[in-house]
Amino acid sequence: MNMSKGELGIGTSQLLETEDEIIASYYMPGFDEKNIKVKLKDNILTISGEMKAINQFETQQSQQYVSGSFQQSVSLPANAVTDDIKKEFKDGVFKILIPKQKD
Repeated sequence: MNMSKGELGIGTSQLLETEDEIIASYYMPGFDEKNIKVKLKDNILTISGEMKAINQFETQQSQQYVSGSFQQSVSLPANAVTDDIKKEFKDGVFKILIPKQKD
């Protein structure tokens, strides 16, 4: 498994393999799903995204602006069915579910 981190340093990423599927999970609090891209090429799964957020404090005359980007790649096993992936984003966790070929 080969993973690389971007400048935001996603908190946790994990690749699990079950009997039926491969599950790639990324802890991404503060990200908007529409700013996350998933690409599959030659059994390499690449996830990338961008974060832009402005926080205004009601009790203070201040503003905080956070931005950055990331990219992570992972090599998938040869039995991954890459034309039938599913994506889920819930509670700051982005999951990519990739079925495996049946033997």
